[in-house]
Amino acid sequence: MKGWTRDQIIAIAGLLVAIVACIADLVVVPEVRRWFGLESSTTPPPVDTVVPVSPTQPPTQTNIPPTLIPSATLPPTSEPSNTSLPTPTCPTVNAPFATVWTSVQEKVGCPTGNTISGLVAEENFERGKMFWREPVDYAQALVLFNDGRWRIYQHSPYVEGSAEFSCLDATTPAQCPPTPKRGFGMMWCNIPEIRSGLGNAIDCERGYQGLMQQFEQGFMLQTDTGLTYIFYDNGQWERR
Repeated sequence: MKGWTRDQIIAIAGLLVAIVACIADLVVVPEVRRWFGLESSTTPPPVDTVVPVSPTQPPTQTNIPPTLIPSATLPPTSEPSNTSLPTPTCPTVNAPFATVWTSVQEKVGCPTGNTISGLVAEENFERGKMFWREPVDYAQALVLFNDGRWRIYQHSPYVEGSAEFSCLDATTPAQCPPTPKRGFGMMWCNIPEIRSGLGNAIDCERGYQGLMQQFEQGFMLQTDTGLTYIFYDNGQWERR
């Protein structure tokens, strides 16, 4: 440095210090910087380190299977017995209805009384017939229609000594047949349903001793010719 002035030497020293400072900023540890007076020696305050805390996990629920309590053992149920009850026995049906009854028992049922006999009046018409039973029918008569229906019609009884024909006109002569007389004639004249249903008489009424018996679901009547008429409570009739 011979020949340099003092001011040049100071300027070159300052330049060297600046170069060193730049180099120190890049590669020199902080202690070297402090040696050259480029960094404060004051120790920075410690920084609090936050340690993350994981949230508390809820306790795991343990499923405990229920304890099975043995049930009381029930006695075995007994099977219903297949033993059928005996069918009730009907009272004995004697002649003359025994044979017919065996064929219609399910429809007419058991007898509810004994066979009785009594005076019966009978008359035939174009579309049916009429019966009157002295032991049973007071102020009434049985009317049978050829379509299988029957019905009891009521009427005031015939009084002995009264006129035998009740409704004489041009189409109803005082002659039997075709005009019924006495009790049957009174009903035939006064009840239009009977006259229109039966039509004219084809013979005159006749009387005889007939047989009768009552059953649970109807009754039977046997004529003097041996024919049996069965009258069912459902309004139907048949002849055997």
